[in-house]
Amino acid sequence: MKNPFWKIKSILILLFIPFSIFLIFISILLILFNEKDGYLVSLLLTSLGIILFIYSLRYVIKTNKSFKNDLIVFLNDDSRLIELFNYEKTEWNVFAEIYYKKRIKNYKIIMFILIPIITSFMILIYKEDYRLFILLSFLFLSIFTFVFLFLRKSLIEFKSKLFDFENPEARVTTSGILINKNYVVSYNNQDGLLTKCTFVVFINIKCFEFTIRRASGKGHTYQYFNLLIPKEREHDSIMIESRINEYAVPKTKYNKT
Repeated sequence: MKNPFWKIKSILILLFIPFSIFLIFISILLILFNEKDGYLVSLLLTSLGIILFIYSLRYVIKTNKSFKNDLIVFLNDDSRLIELFNYEKTEWNVFAEIYYKKRIKNYKIIMFILIPIITSFMILIYKEDYRLFILLSFLFLSIFTFVFLFLRKSLIEFKSKLFDFENPEARVTTSGILINKNYVVSYNNQDGLLTKCTFVVFINIKCFEFTIRRASGKGHTYQYFNLLIPKEREHDSIMIESRINEYAVPKTKYNKT
């Protein structure tokens, strides 16, 4: 049984994220408006903010992992099964390889295009104040390192759970998709809602595209996940799509809740 105070703890730790950003923001203001002692205090506040931020994110990741492990057991329940896809190893590996390369490409755009632009912008603005530039560089480098490690871990996990399975399969259920018994795409629970499933051609491969509404700080965002349709089931794609959409939650419906 979970500790009755775990929700309170979770809320408090989630509050650390905006608080840590606030500390970093205050440290920058101290540098801008305090010429004597601001740098030392700012360095302390920046370090504290980074530590709180990393601790909070690690807790969120750990909690999410626990949720996903419970969900794997939940999705293995046949009473929630909508469709079971079994794939030939060759066709699945071709799809997984393309999906993996596309994800790497997206990450490279973030790491090697966006970050250099931000760095150049910082140099142009703060080139005359070397102490402020050093502090911001330290902050930026810390964030860059954390993002890099997080994306690298995500890629390793993504690859390990999609490749090298003798009998690849995907379970499409009322509460999510379970791929190869360990990779989860969740919906219709606290993690998000399935809004629709459509047939698409994803990089010249016939797939189902799942549109999932996720909660976010600004209301909601949408995640799009593509799932390969086995060649032997392509003739049933319209029927399967209709069955899956029976469990979708249209926008008009969740706006009323």
